[in-house]
Amino acid sequence: MISDIPKIMEERGIDAIVVFGGFGNPDEASWVYLKQGTSLDSGQIILRRDGKPIVVASESFSGNAAREVAEKLGGEVFDSDLLYERRKKLLLTEPTTIIANAKAEADLLQELGIKGRVSFYGATTFENAAPYLHAINSALKGTGIELFDEKLLYDSSTIEIARQTKSDSELTKIKNIGMKAKRVFMDVESLLGVCDIKDGQLYYEGKPLRINDVKKLVEETSREFGFDIASEPPIFSMGREAAQFHNRGSPDVILQPGESIIFDFFPRDEREKYWWDQTRTYVVGCIPKEIKKAYEDVLRIQEEIINSLKPGMLWRDVDYLAHELMEEAGYATLESPVNQKGFKEGYGHAIGHGVGLNIHEAPWLRYTWKGDDVLKEGMVFSIEPGVYFPNAKKPYGIRIEDLVVMTERGAEILVEHPKTLEDAVIQI
Repeated sequence: MISDIPKIMEERGIDAIVVFGGFGNPDEASWVYLKQGTSLDSGQIILRRDGKPIVVASESFSGNAAREVAEKLGGEVFDSDLLYERRKKLLLTEPTTIIANAKAEADLLQELGIKGRVSFYGATTFENAAPYLHAINSALKGTGIELFDEKLLYDSSTIEIARQTKSDSELTKIKNIGMKAKRVFMDVESLLGVCDIKDGQLYYEGKPLRINDVKKLVEETSREFGFDIASEPPIFSMGREAAQFHNRGSPDVILQPGESIIFDFFPRDEREKYWWDQTRTYVVGCIPKEIKKAYEDVLRIQEEIINSLKPGMLWRDVDYLAHELMEEAGYATLESPVNQKGFKEGYGHAIGHGVGLNIHEAPWLRYTWKGDDVLKEGMVFSIEPGVYFPNAKKPYGIRIEDLVVMTERGAEILVEHPKTLEDAVIQI
């Protein structure tokens, strides 16, 4: 949480953190996190280890929003208009805009009395990141300010660590998105449930039902709820494509009974900027015995893992547990001999990941994670076991995913949605 930031800065010897908004990237997660739902879309937020936060923004353009952010952070506002003439002169005299901006930033930090190690977040677009950091490093020489790049020493930055545990307000936002997402799943299930079967295909209102038809329904409902799904389109795949666990599904494929259908939905709320992530697997009509067994196994494994989660558990141990349970159930994992020269079958991905202002963020629940990071109260993450058989005579894939929040008692599913075998088999 935001309240954890001063302690992390102290542990890492960081004197200040500068977070930029705007610069063509107003949705950068650190900026969104610190501005806490306000309308401030440009400027800087400077966190000081030994002082109040400072919100740097133009009084003439962002005065009210800047004061709102400062109030939330317990800080103060610095009017960037006061440095306008100095910046204007630099833009006229320096050879490039990047150098001028870097020198202007160095002047600002000195004006604010910043000293020591300083980390920068979201200072510019990706293509300008390296030259900007080089320019700011040069501009800071002799000022008593040292550019400190946390990612050269740590896997996670200070703000990324703070974001790992969600506040009550964040949990409410994420859960509200999940409640809306539940409606999307219900709409999809209702559509599949009113289809007819003809010539081995699903028909809706007299026409073959294609994957693209389902995705159009998802898009329409998503727009009603204010979801952004264009940046990360959902997965809706069947049979052979469902056996390729990140295949989004070919639009023109006609849905068929007796095939596994994976619907992985991960919308972002356009206003709140938080994500959701949930997966269900369906079979329309009669379910083949091999898919039935796999589904029951995956569901049981997911439930066992969720029931086993406790604060203090190593991130990687969650995935080791998934490997152990999969192997006990007779499924290959990435460590199995059959998968040593590329994935062939079984369990082929990590058991989960954090979800928040990014669709994929810490905690990273994979067995290859090298750190000794542990689950903590307030963490929100997915638990998504799956098995895939792309080389079977009739290829199929099964995945079941829910978002959970870590509490002192264990993990709790944020938004429940039916997932028993009876729920997965849609009879028509």
